[in-house]
Amino acid sequence: MSYQYNIIYTAGGKVHKTHHSETVDFEIREEINGDILTLTLLPKTDITFQKFEIKDNISFSKESKFFVNGYQSWTVSKEYAPNDDMRDDFDPKLLSVLDKKSFNITRNRVQSETFKILC
Repeated sequence: MSYQYNIIYTAGGKVHKTHHSETVDFEIREEINGDILTLTLLPKTDITFQKFEIKDNISFSKESKFFVNGYQSWTVSKEYAPNDDMRDDFDPKLLSVLDKKSFNITRNRVQSETFKILC
């Protein structure tokens, strides 16, 4: 795996940006077992994450499937193909005004807390 972090967080009343797994405020321990990446977050102070993103360049066949675990009551847990659009599976009327302002999803981008690739 050749992934990259993109993290924005608040600690000590200041907003910080980093691409690193270790800062003065936290450490991320990484364990790779085959295709499974396990991250353990070890905070060194009180922190709040505004963004925690891990990017990786992986090639998928058209037959590949992703199991996307639903988030809250307005998303679905199901398998998606690389070109499926998650927006087709929920009703935006179920989102509150706050959710609508912060919700961002684009085609060909899997956004989930957990997912599994089924090849």
